Amino acid sequence: MKSIVVCMGMLALLLLQGGCGGSIRQLTDDGDSDAPELIAVRPSSGVSGEQVQFEALINDLAGTLGSTFQNDPKILGNIQYIWNFGGGAYPNTVISTTPEIDEPVFLRDGIRSPYSCTLTIIGNENAEDRLVYNFSLDVAPLVIATVGPTNGQEGANATFGSVIASGNVNDDGWLWDFGGACDPNGSNETNPTVRFVDLNFADGETSRDFQGRLTVSNDFEVTTFPFTITVLRGTD
Repeated sequence: MKSIVVCMGMLALLLLQGGCGGSIRQLTDDGDSDAPELIAVRPSSGVSGEQVQFEALINDLAGTLGSTFQNDPKILGNIQYIWNFGGGAYPNTVISTTPEIDEPVFLRDGIRSPYSCTLTIIGNENAEDRLVYNFSLDVAPLVIATVGPTNGQEGANATFGSVIASGNVNDDGWLWDFGGACDPNGSNETNPTVRFVDLNFADGETSRDFQGRLTVSNDFEVTTFPFTITVLRGTD
C-alpha cells in the first residue's frame, strides 16, 4: 500500500502544471493542487558578465500555503526562497528571505543559454510546504560586432576601437594584436593609439594586408574577432 501511495504522489507531481512562468510543482503533505501562479521572474534575460538583481512575482503565495500562515503571520518571515540558476549565474545558488535577492549576481557565459533554472520556496520551518517553479534564463554571449580602423597610411597614427554587440568586457579584458601592421604591435588598452609601420613597398605595390585580432573577456567568457588591416603606401 505504501508503494502505491508513493506512485500516486509522483503522478500528482507530474500532472500539476500551470502559470505563465513555466511548469509548477507543489510538494506538500495535504495534496492541495491549488498552487500559486509564478507570474514572472525578472529579469528573464541579460548579457554575459552583467550584474543583475532577480525578483519573482508570485500570485497569492501566503493564501495558498494555508491556514498556518493566516493564523500566525509571523511565520511568513521564515519563508526561504532558494534560487538555482542552472549554471547561468554566479553565485549559482542563492537563498533569500523575500522574493527579491538582496545582492546582485553575475550572469555567466551565453554559450549554453538558455539555462534551466528553479525557484524553490520553503513555506515554514518544518518544510511541510514546498513549491518548486521552473523558469528559463537567456544570456547573450560576449560578441564583438566590428573593429576599426581597418586601413591607414604607413607612418600615420591611428586610434583603434571596437563595438561590442553583447556582453560586458572587464577593464583589463582587452588584448589587441595588430599582426605586424602597427607599432606597438599589441596593446591591453580599450582604445589604443598606434602608428602604422613603414614598409618597403615593391614597385607598383600600393598596399599590404596584415591579419590582426582583438580578444576580449570577462570573468566567464572569452571571444576573439579576427580582422584585416591594410597598410597603404605613403606619398612619395
